[in-house]
Amino acid sequence: MWQMNNKDKLNQVQKRYYQNNRQKQDSRTITKKLLIKEPYLLSKNCKSCGTTNSKNEIQHEVYPIIRENIRIAIKKGQIYYLCKNCHNKYHRDRNVEISKKSS
Repeated sequence: MWQMNNKDKLNQVQKRYYQNNRQKQDSRTITKKLLIKEPYLLSKNCKSCGTTNSKNEIQHEVYPIIRENIRIAIKKGQIYYLCKNCHNKYHRDRNVEISKKSS
């Protein structure tokens, strides 16, 4: 609901994020377009738990912007699908590791 009531704020935040992290955003966009054209490149199964769900999310460990490099990253297992639960757990665990390193 917050997004619907504050579209201008959300757009500003997304625009600022894009300006600060262009390569990541471009990589996500190119990967999405590539997977729409060539869906056979990446299995829709969650890498952690193996569930097949239409709402699985793409997880990037690297952010290549060239299509051939994206294909290579998919084959190496650096770009894969995670279900919503595993995706949240991955980021929660990662944030804990980052906070431990900074302390």
